[in-house]
Amino acid sequence: MKVDSISLFTVGDRYETSQVITPDLMSVFRDFSGDDNPMHLDDAFACAHGFRGRIAYGNLLGAMLSRLIGAGLPTREVIILRQTIEFRQPAYVGEEIRLTAEVAAVHEAVRSIQLKLQFHSTQQDPICTGQCLIKCLP
Repeated sequence: MKVDSISLFTVGDRYETSQVITPDLMSVFRDFSGDDNPMHLDDAFACAHGFRGRIAYGNLLGAMLSRLIGAGLPTREVIILRQTIEFRQPAYVGEEIRLTAEVAAVHEAVRSIQLKLQFHSTQQDPICTGQCLIKCLP
């Protein structure tokens, strides 16, 4: 008997994933995105603009969310409907970023789950916050 995917979520459930922002990961993202902003590539440039070194691409954090939704939940029968990420502090190359998603609401009538997001680094807490709305597929 198949379990209804929405029944696997309860308010307060927490899911986590983490990722070290390595130079190789930055290079792969630069090649894929075409974003060659020196803020992400050149320590001296980033330091001259008030940062302590080159900063990670913000959409790498979005990719962490995609990984969590696609592979870190109790079911893969979900899709992202909406996501917001508010960048409060930068993530730096070399840092480990931990994403925690907490179930804030379960909307059974429309088969959706509201997640509260927090991204933490090893150096600063939190660096980003946000929300994600996912739909449980029938």
